[in-house]
Amino acid sequence: MKCAVYSFIVGLVLMIIFVPRTTAYENGMGMYTTVTMPYADYFFMIVRYALIFASICVLVLFTVEVNKRREQPDPFLRFLVQWVIEPIQSFFVGFFGVIVVGCFCVIVIAILDWLIF
Repeated sequence: MKCAVYSFIVGLVLMIIFVPRTTAYENGMGMYTTVTMPYADYFFMIVRYALIFASICVLVLFTVEVNKRREQPDPFLRFLVQWVIEPIQSFFVGFFGVIVVGCFCVIVIAILDWLIF
C-alpha cells in the first residue's frame, strides 16, 4: 500500500517537473507557434502518467516479493530481479541521493550567502 501511495506522489512530482504545459510548433516559414494546454487537460494528463508510473512500481515490487517468498525461485523471475530490477533500483537510489545532497548544498550556500552579504 505504501509503495502505491509513494510512487504515485513521486510520479506526480516528476510529471509536474518534466512534462511541459506548452508546446512550440514550427510552421513552414521558420516561425514558431506556441500552444498552451488548458489546466484541466494538463492535470488529467499528469495524473494519468502518475498512475501508470505507480502501477509499474507496484508490479515491480510484487514481482520482487513473490521471488523472495518462494522456496525455489523461478529462474526467469530471479533473472528479472537480479539483472533488471536491482540495477535500476540502485541507479534511482543513487540518482535521488545525489539530488538530495545537491539540494542541501544549494540551500546551505544560499543561506551562507544571505548571512555573509
